[in-house]
Amino acid sequence: PAEENVSYWRMKKKTKYMSLIEEAKSNGYNAKCQTIEVGARGFVSKPSLTTFRMLGITEGNQIKIRKELSQIAIRCSHFIWINRENYQWANPARLYQEASHNMSDQKESN
Repeated sequence: PAEENVSYWRMKKKTKYMSLIEEAKSNGYNAKCQTIEVGARGFVSKPSLTTFRMLGITEGNQIKIRKELSQIAIRCSHFIWINRENYQWANPARLYQEASHNMSDQKESN
């Protein structure tokens, strides 16, 4: 979403998963819906930081993850923009494969 729509999409996601959360709770699980929102121009929402803390991600790793998420969003938005008139575009190669490896490395260091 664009930065001005982050709150709208957060609520839409929470509403979408509300029944699943209630079902999990009724089955004895402690369930909560936490979201991570990154805008099309790379803005990482403040509630996303709360989610990172809840997951036990250290402050240093939060900064790294925010930066990577931001860069990925910007690159993807740019790629979509430059291909906006490419009607042949069906399954493009991944734009940024290194980020998923970096994030898994950070998890192991926690």
